[in-house]
Amino acid sequence: MLLLLVVFAMGISDKEEIIDETKNVRTRSRKISGILPDQTMCKYAFQYVWKERQGKIYILLKEISALLNALLPLANMIVPGMIINELVSGRSVRRIVFYVTVLLMFPAIQNIANYFLEKKTNKLSLQLNLIFNEQFYNHVLDMDYELIENPEVQGKKERADDALSGIIIVVDQINELTKAFISLFVVSSVIVTLNPFVILLVVIVILMNSMMAKRMNLQKHDLGKKLSDFDWYQGGVSYMLNHFSYAKEIRIFNIKSLLIGLFTKSKVESNVLEIEYRKCNWRLGLFQTATNLLQQGILYAYLVYRVIFQQLPIGNMTIYLSSVGQFSNSLGSVFDA
Repeated sequence: MLLLLVVFAMGISDKEEIIDETKNVRTRSRKISGILPDQTMCKYAFQYVWKERQGKIYILLKEISALLNALLPLANMIVPGMIINELVSGRSVRRIVFYVTVLLMFPAIQNIANYFLEKKTNKLSLQLNLIFNEQFYNHVLDMDYELIENPEVQGKKERADDALSGIIIVVDQINELTKAFISLFVVSSVIVTLNPFVILLVVIVILMNSMMAKRMNLQKHDLGKKLSDFDWYQGGVSYMLNHFSYAKEIRIFNIKSLLIGLFTKSKVESNVLEIEYRKCNWRLGLFQTATNLLQQGILYAYLVYRVIFQQLPIGNMTIYLSSVGQFSNSLGSVFDA
């Protein structure tokens, strides 16, 4: 959808190119769900927001939010292990109270900061959407009437109008990626103290999951295109069955059974593809379950070995387990992007 906005705003004159681009982003949005736009689209969306004064403030606040939400949760990853070590060995009441205070205060600070940041960014988001809509309508009303009445341009105009809000979403996704990179850098520094090969293990598992996800997404993309054709057909028949303007003709020509039959037949055929589409999600889920089980099994076996034979503190074991989980989630976010 955002591609339509870019193409429309830049004023592509070649009609065949417009048609080709439109076909590439047809309404079956689920076939690309969870996938970030490409680098060109991210750059365009970022610059589109940054050129506005409110956009600069919005992006800076989002970056601050990404930094806080990447660093503050580390307390929940590290401090519980430190408390366990202190309970097992040192048993210093002063240290335990300090650790517990940190453990309680950091989430509170994070929530308070997020409240004020989200309050401000939500307001800026509404202002930016209003600015973008105003600019878009000015652009449309300045276009030649001959171009406006073109059905192809009309379709692109409607899709571009719907896609305006997506620009803010892309900027939000860029900030989520920034958050993931910060978290990766910090958490990896903790894991390296255990064994650098643990990071290699996580990377291999994530790569395997990513390759499988890419394969399933390609299959879902092809299925989505076929399902999109069914959607267009079923939408037309369903409109005739539901809209009052066709009620008279349906009764005069007695075509109720014909229309219902056409809709039912098409729905039965599309349901077969719908099941295949869902099977892709099921296969991916099973594959990820198997790889995660392998990763956790190797990690637990190694940590238990270190605890028993190399006197690794129990608290450190919990820290490493939490670190690997956080690292895996952050790296998964980067690969998904």
